[in-house]
Amino acid sequence: MGLFKDDLAIQPEPLYGFHIWGPCPRCGHPSSGLVPVKYLATSPLGDEPITEPSTEARARIDTLRAQAAPGQAVHIVFGTGDMQTRGTQEGYALKAVAMNCRCQVTHDLKNGKLGCGAEWMVAFEYVHRSDKTDITLSVVGPEAAARMWVAADTVSASVVTAGQTAMNLASKWVATLTAAVAVITLGGVLGGHDTIQALPGLAQFGLAVAVLIALFANVSMIYQGNMAGNGYPALQKALAQRSLIDADIQPLRDAQASIERLDRAKNWAIVTGVATLGAVGLFLFVPSADTGHVKVKYTDTNMIVHQTGCGTLSTDGSGNPQSFKPDHGPQVTFSSPSSVEIDAC
Repeated sequence: MGLFKDDLAIQPEPLYGFHIWGPCPRCGHPSSGLVPVKYLATSPLGDEPITEPSTEARARIDTLRAQAAPGQAVHIVFGTGDMQTRGTQEGYALKAVAMNCRCQVTHDLKNGKLGCGAEWMVAFEYVHRSDKTDITLSVVGPEAAARMWVAADTVSASVVTAGQTAMNLASKWVATLTAAVAVITLGGVLGGHDTIQALPGLAQFGLAVAVLIALFANVSMIYQGNMAGNGYPALQKALAQRSLIDADIQPLRDAQASIERLDRAKNWAIVTGVATLGAVGLFLFVPSADTGHVKVKYTDTNMIVHQTGCGTLSTDGSGNPQSFKPDHGPQVTFSSPSSVEIDAC
């Protein structure tokens, strides 16, 4: 299909789409279309060979194009022997897309719409890398076209709204992620002051680290999630100049950016949950700090001295006596650590 040209070579990485332009197969007037490669399935033609004009036919096409005036309709008729078939080149992707006539001629004078209304399907074999960019357009056979046409039309129609669709979906998932994180709340971790003080020093340090990670991950999840659903909160960037020719590709880029941000929000939600569960695990499975099996002498608030039997002494994070659980009897909580004397059993 030497009639058409493309701008694949000037499209940046990652590749979301490119444009092709040339004469409409029906009316022959100049037309163009978007090829949204990001959302087209690879090798939709199966094992069918690629059909394309022969070298002689391409030369005849080039001659006719050179002779045509700018904007003039170019009608090409392929005869027997003009087309040849071959297999897909190694390292190339093979896809297909449905195109519509976008010529600037009013064919139906009743409604004044531009374009003749023709629709056709084009296969394109391409490679787009930093070291190599190449594309070959070819014909899609009747059977393959009939099999793919409805799906191809659906893809073409969804391109315009791709960005907004992705952002709407992201907004709903942000609420879901926030609710999931809220189930594993940090309230119990942050509010249990006495329980925290009863943990050994190393466990307290681990708890602090886990809480900080959870809080940072939670903030990051909210930020990335809202970025995915609402877009970048900067008027200057929103009003920045963009390429007019690539305006139809921008929705695809916006959709991909929203999807990537939502994926990051999901990952931060996982980090928040893991860090919070780790902090809760310290409360559940790390025993309170104790000095082993001892007996104590202490003075209560009425200035009465008590001598206990053997039991377990618990201390706070600074090593001060906090409570004592005798082997037989109720636990005792000390009002003043300075009034406690510790003896070995």
